[in-house]
Amino acid sequence: MAPSVPAADAAADAAKAATESQSNHLPGSGKPSSAQSATAAPSTIPKARRSKQRGVKLAMKGVASNLTLASGVTLVLLCGMVLAATLNLLLIQGADDPTSGLISAVLITIIFNLAMFLLGPIIMDLVQKLIYDTRWVSLSEIERHSPESAKVIRRVCQQHHIQTPRLGIIDDENPTAFTYGSFPNSARLVVSQGLFTYLDDDEAATVYAHELGHIVHWDFAVMTLASTLVQVCYLIYTYARAVADKLGDSDSAKKVKGGFQMAVIMAYVFYIIGEYLLLYLSRTREYYADHFAAEVTGNPNGLSRALVHSCNEAKNRCCR
Repeated sequence: MAPSVPAADAAADAAKAATESQSNHLPGSGKPSSAQSATAAPSTIPKARRSKQRGVKLAMKGVASNLTLASGVTLVLLCGMVLAATLNLLLIQGADDPTSGLISAVLITIIFNLAMFLLGPIIMDLVQKLIYDTRWVSLSEIERHSPESAKVIRRVCQQHHIQTPRLGIIDDENPTAFTYGSFPNSARLVVSQGLFTYLDDDEAATVYAHELGHIVHWDFAVMTLASTLVQVCYLIYTYARAVADKLGDSDSAKKVKGGFQMAVIMAYVFYIIGEYLLLYLSRTREYYADHFAAEVTGNPNGLSRALVHSCNEAKNRCCR
């Protein structure tokens, strides 16, 4: 006997409610949706389907389609700026042999940047401990928070033949993640506790994949080098300006003072241009990290949802 119309409508409504309840709970995460948990941010973003395959190469077009070319051109320009400013300072001091001045400039540039490249991560480790009290944890602890994130870390490290990064957690509820280091096999990957509190399992995994993309592409090394070069320009600018201000007004001093004033202008112009080059390089490498995460996980929508959820949570915390 067919059910009456009201009974059929009630059955359809119940089925619809059950379907919506299941769609708001991520299978395998062991974590209820935001509607069921008061601690999680509201989730109104539909979960689009994943790609059926992981690791599919996604074509890219445009100016930034060649990461090596974009990074190489930027670094060459920055190195040229630092070298020119350093040479200017050395040669205007009255060096008798310009060749020895060139050698000295090259050595100064290489030694300074190499020291910053190698010591930077150690300094960052100290900053992490003193300011954020970062906890260094094992991959098994990450797996307890986000099983899919641990799978992504294992798969990427195996495919690209790199060691598991040193994994850190900051006890802060603001969702954030970053990586730094000198080489891929000694990289650090740090996230905040808020990443696991406010993001679903698949969303957290795409964030980890994004940061692993930085490691695989050597982004921390490239950005450390580029940032150092820009800072050297600024240091040269401040040094030359201080020296020029202290010089007297004698004929010999005026000639040297003019050279230092020219160095001030050059270094400052190079510093401004370098800042914009650094921004370009940073955005390009972020774009490639997103591209890497989409390829590895087959879940670009998870990365988009992670960004939206993080922004919403940051907004909610600011407005409390």
